[in-house]
Amino acid sequence: MNVLIENATAADRSFLWSLLQQHLDELSVFTGSHKVDGEHSYPYFDLYWQDASRFAHLIFCDQAVVGFALVNSHVLDPASMASIAEFYIRPAFRKQGIGRLAVKGIFDQRPGRWEAKIESGNVAALAFWSKVFAEGKDVRITTLPEGMLMSGAF
Repeated sequence: MNVLIENATAADRSFLWSLLQQHLDELSVFTGSHKVDGEHSYPYFDLYWQDASRFAHLIFCDQAVVGFALVNSHVLDPASMASIAEFYIRPAFRKQGIGRLAVKGIFDQRPGRWEAKIESGNVAALAFWSKVFAEGKDVRITTLPEGMLMSGAF
């Protein structure tokens, strides 16, 4: 299994938007968000092509696009240097270790202290991120009103 992380380009923008919509559909069960005019709102999306502190990545496995990650430096834990703002692996590619390899690839690109926020009730995300952060150093878990924040050094 060959997992690659590539920076999304302007040409990938509409495809990434459609993946983000699938992701937000899944999260709406936990967040209570609703579509307006057939789409979920995501006010920061355009900034991933304008702001040098934001990075949009496509995740490939054996040359197929299997997901994406939106990464930024807008952190909740002041000790963290970067945040996984959104992370999505398409359902057909889950439970194969692709997500963990993808996160490792992202962390390897920018070593340091990372964080990820998990929505309340999202048991699958909690299990996934718990495994990821179990491999980090100085891991912190903070309870938030809307969920949990995990941070650690990689």
